[in-house]
Amino acid sequence: MSTALELLLGAKGENSVASLIGKWRVYISKQVDALAQGGLILPDYGWAKRASSDQAGVTAPTSIDLNVVGVTRGISYANSRWTLQPSTTYLLRAFGYFQNFSDATGGFMDVKFTDDANNPLQVGQADSPQGRFRPNTSTAAHSTAAGLEMIYKTPADPNSPLCIVKLRIVQGSGSADVPQNGFMMTVEEIPGGV
Repeated sequence: MSTALELLLGAKGENSVASLIGKWRVYISKQVDALAQGGLILPDYGWAKRASSDQAGVTAPTSIDLNVVGVTRGISYANSRWTLQPSTTYLLRAFGYFQNFSDATGGFMDVKFTDDANNPLQVGQADSPQGRFRPNTSTAAHSTAAGLEMIYKTPADPNSPLCIVKLRIVQGSGSADVPQNGFMMTVEEIPGGV
């Protein structure tokens, strides 16, 4: 069986893959060959949530333990950490809420995406967005649902702690509970990303 490139080269007598038309033909042939082999280019992704019980009495600093993995493809999740592919761009999203703040009037929990060394992820000169969670009112010791998201490119070194990401409470006042079904995080590869 001929490859798509061989068919494209022979179609008009084009012998060079260096010309503009040749480069286009190489690109098209790779895409067609991938399709013919069932190899569509699909992005990696993952989704996990806090599901089986409350993570009670958390204080800062603490990683949020998302203890049930819903789905994952191409990346792994274990021990509250996503292990991402090197030199890849991802969209990170997290949504959730806290309950049972020990300080219903002034309590808060600040959450960020961090690396394996507990440092906020960096994008250029800016670090991870921060989600601040505080009680709705002085009489309701739970927060409203909120979220954070960012685009993050991993370094080229697969052994870098920057290829491992997690959701972490970086500062707060008092304690609170991460309720069952109260937090979730998604990781989605952005093909051809920045």
